[in-house]
Amino acid sequence: MAYPFYPIFDHPIFMETIRIHINNQAVILLSAAQLDSLIDSVLLRVYSEIWISGHGNTSLTVLVNADYAFFRYQRYDGDGGLRSVNHNHARNQYEIFILPNAQQDEYPANWLYNREIIRPVLQTYFEMGERYEGIDWDGE
Repeated sequence: MAYPFYPIFDHPIFMETIRIHINNQAVILLSAAQLDSLIDSVLLRVYSEIWISGHGNTSLTVLVNADYAFFRYQRYDGDGGLRSVNHNHARNQYEIFILPNAQQDEYPANWLYNREIIRPVLQTYFEMGERYEGIDWDGE
């Protein structure tokens, strides 16, 4: 699926924009409206992998399957990052995520949130470059 955004990173006007890779396709987000459209398209897919950056050296990774999403927030280059943790899910259950290269990763259910939460998580990062405080994070 092609996304309706412009994959041009080397022009100076884009040096401070939010950069995103979704399922290995590079796009640039210039507005919150574009982000909302992108999230809508992600929620139509069963599996997605999202990498977003553009606030200094921070970045956010989101993996999405049919029901859940996994999040990792990095505060700087080389940071081990913070991962989502959900104290309401069982530790001994696992969910499969299929990446764009067909690799299958399993994550414990207690690291996952309902997939609809990707909207405020991505909006918070897009607007402020920060992690969304509406979920719990581990790794500090």
